[in-house]
Amino acid sequence: AADGYYVYKKIESGSWSRIRKITSNTKLSYKDTNVVNGQKVQYKVYAYKNISGSAVKSNSSATKTWYHVSRTSITSLSSSSSGTFNVKWKQNSKATRYLIKYSLNSDFSSAGSVYVNASSLNKTVTKLKSKKAYYVRIKTYIDVGNTSYVSAWSNKKKITVK
Repeated sequence: AADGYYVYKKIESGSWSRIRKITSNTKLSYKDTNVVNGQKVQYKVYAYKNISGSAVKSNSSATKTWYHVSRTSITSLSSSSSGTFNVKWKQNSKATRYLIKYSLNSDFSSAGSVYVNASSLNKTVTKLKSKKAYYVRIKTYIDVGNTSYVSAWSNKKKITVK
């Protein structure tokens, strides 16, 4: 068994640097908080074993490529006509699209959803039940080739539809 792990990081086309030494062989996760929205980051991990007082590294794990996606926030949520609401959100300059999810339940079970192009910062959702409370949240996508990188959900907001 390994005595610990080294986590390495490469930003964009830069060089690899060790960002963390995990000294426990039971902790197998690490959260990198030093990231920038839309930035391409690669990670790889080496297991190590202490032999005669020296740490001997294994071959690295497969390289994992990731684009960090900052979450957006809802700036306005209103209902001006029967069976509709309008949601506005803060722009993520690196986004390629947004996903709006809405539900009568705060846990978003039985939720409806709609994708919106990144050039839009608001959406009117129609065909809703009048005089009902809906919960709304949004997440941001950055699409690179055939891969989508996704933010965490925005904080949910509640609206009673007219």
